[in-house]
Amino acid sequence: MTNLADVLLAPAQRTPDAIALRAGPDTVTYRELESRAARVAGALRAEGVQLGDQVTIEGHNTIAFVT
Repeated sequence: MTNLADVLLAPAQRTPDAIALRAGPDTVTYRELESRAARVAGALRAEGVQLGDQVTIEGHNTIAFVT
Protein backbone atom coordinates (compact mmCIF):
# COMPACT_ATOMS: atom_id res chain seq x y z
CA MET A 1 0.00 0.00 0.00
CA THR A 2 1.30 3.45 -0.88
CA ASN A 3 0.98 6.19 1.71
CA LEU A 4 1.98 9.83 1.84
CA ALA A 5 5.37 8.99 3.34
CA ASP A 6 6.14 6.65 0.43
CA VAL A 7 5.19 9.33 -2.09
CA LEU A 8 7.42 11.97 -0.46
CA LEU A 9 10.42 9.79 0.41
CA ALA A 10 11.70 9.12 -3.13
CA PRO A 11 12.04 12.76 -4.26
CA ALA A 12 13.32 13.72 -0.81
CA GLN A 13 16.20 11.29 -1.25
CA ARG A 14 16.90 12.21 -4.88
CA THR A 15 16.65 16.00 -4.61
CA PRO A 16 16.45 17.06 -0.95
CA ASP A 17 16.88 20.76 -1.71
CA ALA A 18 14.19 20.87 -4.40
CA ILE A 19 10.97 22.68 -3.56
CA ALA A 20 8.29 20.32 -2.25
CA LEU A 21 5.65 22.91 -1.35
CA ARG A 22 4.99 26.39 -2.65
CA ALA A 23 2.30 28.85 -1.60
CA GLY A 24 2.88 32.30 -2.99
CA PRO A 25 6.35 33.41 -1.90
CA ASP A 26 6.62 30.67 0.77
CA THR A 27 8.45 27.44 -0.03
CA VAL A 28 9.49 24.27 1.79
CA THR A 29 12.17 21.91 0.46
CA TYR A 30 11.89 18.13 0.56
CA ARG A 31 14.62 18.13 3.24
CA GLU A 32 12.57 20.51 5.42
CA LEU A 33 9.36 18.59 4.76
CA GLU A 34 11.00 15.28 5.69
CA SER A 35 12.34 16.81 8.91
CA ARG A 36 8.93 18.18 9.85
CA ALA A 37 7.25 14.87 9.01
CA ALA A 38 9.74 13.07 11.28
CA ARG A 39 8.81 15.41 14.14
CA VAL A 40 5.11 14.73 13.61
CA ALA A 41 5.77 10.99 13.45
CA GLY A 42 7.70 11.19 16.73
CA ALA A 43 4.85 13.06 18.39
CA LEU A 44 2.34 10.48 17.16
CA ARG A 45 4.52 7.62 18.46
CA ALA A 46 4.76 9.40 21.81
CA GLU A 47 0.95 9.39 21.92
CA GLY A 48 0.84 5.64 21.30
CA VAL A 49 0.25 5.52 17.54
CA GLN A 50 1.88 2.38 16.17
CA LEU A 51 2.98 1.20 12.72
CA GLY A 52 -0.11 0.20 10.79
CA ASP A 53 -2.49 2.48 12.70
CA GLN A 54 -4.54 4.80 10.53
CA VAL A 55 -4.44 8.50 11.37
CA THR A 56 -6.68 11.17 9.91
CA ILE A 57 -5.43 14.72 9.64
CA GLU A 58 -7.78 17.63 9.09
CA GLY A 59 -6.55 21.13 8.50
CA HIS A 60 -6.22 24.08 6.20
CA ASN A 61 -4.53 23.73 2.82
CA THR A 62 -1.54 25.95 3.67
CA ILE A 63 2.17 25.59 4.22
CA ALA A 64 1.67 26.84 7.78
CA PHE A 65 -0.53 23.84 8.50
CA VAL A 66 2.12 21.45 7.21
CA THR A 67 4.85 23.08 9.22
